[in-house]
Amino acid sequence: MYLLPYFNFKENPFNRTIDLAYLYLGRHHEEANAHLTYAVSEGEGFIVVTGERGVGKTILCRSFLEGLGTTVESAYIDRSTSNPQKLLLYITTEFKIRSKTESMKDLADALNEFLIQKKLEGKKVAVFIDDAHRLNSDVLEQVRLISNLETSKDKLLQLVLIGEPKLSEMLSSNELRQIGQRVSVGYRIGPLTYDETVGYIQHRLTIASKGPPIRFDPKAVHRIFKYSRGLPRIINLACNQALEIAYERKRKHIDSDIVKAALRYLSDRAETDVPKSRNQRLLGSVAAISCLVFAIAIAAFFFRYNRDQISPKEVVSEKIPIAADQAADEPDRSARSSPANPAPPVMKEEIPSEHGQADVPVVDVDTSDLSSDRSELEQRSPPMMIHSVQVGAFRRIGNAVNLIDRLEAKGYSAQIFEYPDPQGRLWFTVRIGDHATLESAEEQARIFTANENMRTFIRPYKAY
Repeated sequence: MYLLPYFNFKENPFNRTIDLAYLYLGRHHEEANAHLTYAVSEGEGFIVVTGERGVGKTILCRSFLEGLGTTVESAYIDRSTSNPQKLLLYITTEFKIRSKTESMKDLADALNEFLIQKKLEGKKVAVFIDDAHRLNSDVLEQVRLISNLETSKDKLLQLVLIGEPKLSEMLSSNELRQIGQRVSVGYRIGPLTYDETVGYIQHRLTIASKGPPIRFDPKAVHRIFKYSRGLPRIINLACNQALEIAYERKRKHIDSDIVKAALRYLSDRAETDVPKSRNQRLLGSVAAISCLVFAIAIAAFFFRYNRDQISPKEVVSEKIPIAADQAADEPDRSARSSPANPAPPVMKEEIPSEHGQADVPVVDVDTSDLSSDRSELEQRSPPMMIHSVQVGAFRRIGNAVNLIDRLEAKGYSAQIFEYPDPQGRLWFTVRIGDHATLESAEEQARIFTANENMRTFIRPYKAY
C-alpha cells in the first residue's frame, strides 16, 4: 500500500480487520473484560455483552478467549442463522463433535456427552455467539434449551451472547422473558472518551510504525472524536481517510484542516450512499407530525366537550380526591425509574458460609414479650452487613480512582476492593454501599442505575 513507505508504517494502523495486537482497553472495555472474567470463573450460565456497532465488542471477546488458557474449552460462533438446527450444527462443528446424524436430537445428545466428558476432565465449556441481536425467537429458544444442560450442582455450558443494544430489548420482551430471566451477568460497552480517543489513535500508530510515529494535532483528534462519538470503527475510518489526504498533500503531520477535509469526504460519501432512505425518513417524519396534530385536535375537542357537560358542583366535589391521590403517589413516582428507560437487572449472588450454603434453623418462639425490647436491642447492636453494591471493576487502579473521584464529586461514598481472579490477575472493584438486607442493596442499586445510567451488581460484603 502506498501509505506504508510514505509514513514508515509496517502495516496500516487503521485497517478494518480484527487484529488483537491493536486491542485498546478503554474504561468500558476493562469493565466488560472484568465481568467476563468473573462470570466464567464463577460458572455463571448466561452472560450478555452489548454495545453499539463498532464499539469493539468482537475484538474484546476474541481477546478474552485468547487469554482463557487450557482450562476452558471455547467456541466462537460468528455466523447468524434463523434455523435452530444450524446453530447446534455450528456449535458441534466448532468443538469437532461427531454425531450420528444431523438431526436435532442427535446433535443435542452428542453435545451433552461432550460437555459431561469435559466436566469429568475438570474443564469448563463456553460458547460465544456474536451478532446475537440478529437471531430470531426460535434460535434464541434453542439457546435457552442448551443452557439447561447441567448436573445437579453445576452448569455444563456457559453461553455468552454478544450484540447491539437491541439484544437487551429483545431479552426484556415478554416473548423471551424465560431467557432474559436467566441472564446472570450483563454489561453494555460504552464509547471511548476524548482522552481515550487520543490514547487509542496513538496506540495504533505506535504499533504500526517502524520508527517514531506521526502525530495528530489535538484539534484534529477533537474533530475525529466529535464525528465518531468515540466509536473505534468510525475513528479508524476517519484516521485512514486523513492519512490518504495527507499523502495526497505530501504532508506527514495530521492537522485540523486535513481531518476536516477527510470528514467532509466521508460525510459526502455517506449522503450519496443513502439518498432514498433519507427521503423516506423525511416523509415518515412529516406523516407522523401530521397524525400527531390531528390526534391533538381530536383530544382537545373531546376534552372541551366533556368539560362543558360537567356542572360546577361536580367539579368541586372531584377536586379533593384527585389531589389526595396525587399527593399519595408522589413519593413512588420520584423513586421509580422511567418506563422508557428501565433500570437493567441487578446480578444477585448467593452468600455461602464457611462450610457451604448457610443453614438457618427454624425455631418456634413466643415473641409476645420481645416486642418492647426489640428497638433497644437494634440500637445497641448494629445490623450485620452481608451485601455490597458494586459499580465498576478495573485492571488499572488509576481507572478505579478516577471513578471514585467522579462518584464522590456527586456525593457518593465509594471504596475500592481488590479482587484476584483465577489467572492471578488483580482487579480493583468500586463499591458504593454496604447493606444488611438484599432488598436494601437492590433499592440502592436501582436508584443509582436510574440516576447515573450505570450498571450495578450485588456482591457479598467485603468479598473479592
